[in-house]
Amino acid sequence: MRDNALFDLSSHLQLIQLEGDQVAVFLQGQLTCDVRDIAPTQTRYAAHCSPKGRVLSFFRVLQYQNHFYLLVPIRMVDLVITQLQKYAVFSKINLKLNTTLKILGFMGQSLVHDWEQSFGEIPKQPDEAISAEKENLLIIRAKGTAPRFEVIGTKTVIDEWLALLPQSYSEPEKNQWILSDIDANLAMIYPETTNLFTPHMLGYIAINAVNFKKGCYTGQEIIARTQYLGKAKKQLQSLKKDSQWQLQLPRCYL
Repeated sequence: MRDNALFDLSSHLQLIQLEGDQVAVFLQGQLTCDVRDIAPTQTRYAAHCSPKGRVLSFFRVLQYQNHFYLLVPIRMVDLVITQLQKYAVFSKINLKLNTTLKILGFMGQSLVHDWEQSFGEIPKQPDEAISAEKENLLIIRAKGTAPRFEVIGTKTVIDEWLALLPQSYSEPEKNQWILSDIDANLAMIYPETTNLFTPHMLGYIAINAVNFKKGCYTGQEIIARTQYLGKAKKQLQSLKKDSQWQLQLPRCYL
């Protein structure tokens, strides 16, 4: 993609906010990532698994303005809340959909230079984050071959920030962002694919979504056994097709 592109990801992704005194401890006991790595400057992808080590859901975990959030495909919001709330009730944790924050995606070759001129610094590595515009914006470096960023903030702050950016952005179809996720080997989970695969099958170890030193979490025993004593029978593979073919994404990716 030659031109810098802007995506309104709020129609595809939503933020689940967690509230309670023991949120970090609760997430540490449920997710495959090490929650201690997550900070205002660092995010992680993580899977929530069944006791049998099958992936129930997959999302980005982040901190924004002193709260933990899960960045989840919109069709998975109810399922994620239902699955986690079964355990959260014992830790007095509440999960709720946050409807006040907006999520944008940016992609393009000249983004790094343009944004460094505006902010002085931007995240350099995938999953890194910075707070900008008096900490009302969170900018996350997304995985991908071309520079990609996810930006989170209130609608008012984002609209003000967009007006200050030095150039205009094209607005391609949402599918282009999803295709870039696929190209980055991000195997998202949807209602049609929940509880079917293990983290090894989906390549989550390679994208740093599983930590084998963090200790116990739901499904950890089977996932660790696969890592150290076994071998996944199936693994994620990326297929390329001729560009003249017309692309139709399966519904499970939308």
